[in-house]
Amino acid sequence: MGEALTVGAHNPTLHASEILALDTQKFRIAKAASDLEIEGERLEAELASLRSQLDSLEAQGIEGSPAANAAGDLEDETILRLRVYRSLGIDVERDRESGSFNKAVVRNREKGDVHVVNVDPKFSRFFYAEYFWGGL
Repeated sequence: MGEALTVGAHNPTLHASEILALDTQKFRIAKAASDLEIEGERLEAELASLRSQLDSLEAQGIEGSPAANAAGDLEDETILRLRVYRSLGIDVERDRESGSFNKAVVRNREKGDVHVVNVDPKFSRFFYAEYFWGGL
């Protein structure tokens, strides 16, 4: 008799609904765990890449690698000139195709003026020097 009472008190619709809700919750948790695992692996790979980059930069030192310094002496002169120009308010842009500097932006901070100058080889360096100094 006790067995008949247990089976009779059982509601199959309610039981199926609870099982379905628990299955849905289980799959959501499993998907979230999988997503977190994938994100963890991605972050580990990014960390390894950044550590490798840090090691490379630390090996180069503050001034860069000795090989880069030996090969870059000519570039140092150009970089120094560009820094001086920039400190005076002149920014130059390099042409992507030819590699030559073909545009300059001259800023006068006191007047708030900005002049964009297209550098044309038909004009002399003296002309541009005078023009740039006049714009400062």
